[in-house]
Amino acid sequence: MNQFLLWNGIFSLLLALSLGLLAIYLGFNAFKVLNRGIDEEFELRNNNVAVALVSGSFIFSLGILMRSVIDPITLTIFNLAHKYEQFGVSLTEVLSTFGIIFTQFFVALMLSLATLSIGTRLYMALNRQTNELEEIANNNIAVAIMVSAITLTLALFLAGGMETFLNAIVPAPPVLNENLPFN
Repeated sequence: MNQFLLWNGIFSLLLALSLGLLAIYLGFNAFKVLNRGIDEEFELRNNNVAVALVSGSFIFSLGILMRSVIDPITLTIFNLAHKYEQFGVSLTEVLSTFGIIFTQFFVALMLSLATLSIGTRLYMALNRQTNELEEIANNNIAVAIMVSAITLTLALFLAGGMETFLNAIVPAPPVLNENLPFN
């Protein structure tokens, strides 16, 4: 068994878990702020399935978009650890890498929240026949399914652009090594 891969895998899992939970927590709280007409916590405690569907799809959509940053972060950590093991790295390089990682994460989180919120709101503004938020607050599951589908579809459409945008504005940390021990 490759001890380096084992420990790096464990660290990567814990980092992805931590960042994922942080994104979910911040995303759900941002969703509550964006939908001030609905008290999500109250509605969820009172078995409002429509609110659960829309909230769940927002969190799932956030996960789709954030995956474009979580995967490179865990690979960067792996590359940094390998470079440290092979050649050693300076504290400046470690701090710089972690600074870039957290910048990528928070830029992606803010961008994900903004694009999902704006896209969903634009759809609701274009569809003037139905007040989606009012219907969701009234537990209209059909409307909730449609809004959930719109949110998930937006995330799928936005994912590639998100990755490209992040690569353009936040450079990848300079710790890549082509001779990584994947066997």
